[in-house]
Amino acid sequence: MVGRLRFLTSYGNGIGTGPGEFHNIIDFGAAGDSMVFVVDSRRRRISYFTKESGDFVESRVATRRELPEKHAVTESGIEYTMYAWSDHIFSSKTGDHIVQFGEETERMISTIAFGNIEAYKDYMVYVPGYYPLILIYDADGNVIMNRRTIDYNENFELPKLWEHETGAIGIDGANFNLGISVYENKLYIWPTGLRLEDENEWAFDVYNIETADYKYSFRIPPKLISYFMKNRLYQVVDSTVVIYAVK
Repeated sequence: MVGRLRFLTSYGNGIGTGPGEFHNIIDFGAAGDSMVFVVDSRRRRISYFTKESGDFVESRVATRRELPEKHAVTESGIEYTMYAWSDHIFSSKTGDHIVQFGEETERMISTIAFGNIEAYKDYMVYVPGYYPLILIYDADGNVIMNRRTIDYNENFELPKLWEHETGAIGIDGANFNLGISVYENKLYIWPTGLRLEDENEWAFDVYNIETADYKYSFRIPPKLISYFMKNRLYQVVDSTVVIYAVK
């Protein structure tokens, strides 16, 4: 399906430090049917807006030690967040009850654990970038599923952190996923395309979310501006948006 861009609404009040203003947007998504959230890592906050009108509602500000990277909200209202530079990589928030889990046992381990999270039922689905794994957690931080993806093989090597004399942190290791999406009973993983021989194609892998069993893959043309949500892939091609419906 190909269609022209049509403005609907916008979220945020531009660059700044005031309510609803941003410095560095790193993640966004839906929170139920009526709200959207925006993660601003530089300002260490998650802001909420009404979905239809774009009105600012509130911001959640993290501590100076925490750097929010990814956020997901279940239909029942449980909020999951992934952090960098934190004593714990994840947190869940159910009302006023907060649980921190994924303790950072070594310095900068949260850097190597970076990946993507999505909500499914009352759970958090986590697919790390540098490990070919699918993990599902409950709101208490318990792992209820741990499965390998099809990228795991005998040649897999654990990623390694290194620190430059300037203080910059680097990672030696393959990055296995660029994004994930959950829709109905399917988990879509957007791999980096490392296993494809044709550099002019990208691939999506589809798994059964209940069992984490691999189902099939499909290929798409690589485009710089691409976004996958639920079972739709949106790509900007010239002055139009191409929408792929995935079954």
